Amino acid sequence: MSIFEVKLLDLISDESGIDPDALKAAKGLMSTGLLDSFALVTVISFVETHLGEQVPPADLTFENFDTISRICRYVERSLVT
Repeated sequence: MSIFEVKLLDLISDESGIDPDALKAAKGLMSTGLLDSFALVTVISFVETHLGEQVPPADLTFENFDTISRICRYVERSLVT
């Protein structure tokens, strides 16, 4: 598990009160209602801080942000390009 993933899990757990293991195993963070739009804004802000740039609106999709692993893959891809 990467440092980014650990920090992301801690952030979302602190915001939502959901156990990090449950978050990691979740099939969907937003699509299942585990996170609301306010929590998503916090997650996006965290990702932008990590990347040092804004997340383009076109990238704000379930495919990129609906699970912990998808968020981590998005960040990894973004750091490469």
